[in-house]
Amino acid sequence: MKGNRTNGNRSNIPQIVCPEVRQEVLEAIAVFPAKIRGLREAQGLSLREAAEDMGMNKQSIGQYEQGINFPDARRLLTIACYYGVSLDWLFGREF
Repeated sequence: MKGNRTNGNRSNIPQIVCPEVRQEVLEAIAVFPAKIRGLREAQGLSLREAAEDMGMNKQSIGQYEQGINFPDARRLLTIACYYGVSLDWLFGREF
């Protein structure tokens, strides 16, 4: 199952949401790549090691870290559980 391609184009975010919510979603998506890369590097893991541990391929993880692709809900949960963080933290929403 592949994540949603963003290719730098955020048009896949519905236009029907209010501007404030849309902006919050865009900001959360922008934070995600750096968060997952930072977690992997802090644990001294290669892309291959992290991907194998999570049952994904290293190309997918690399694309998530570069912001090229975005994981689906199942993979988001897998990433959060693997690193022991919340989805809110992954998206920069620290309360």
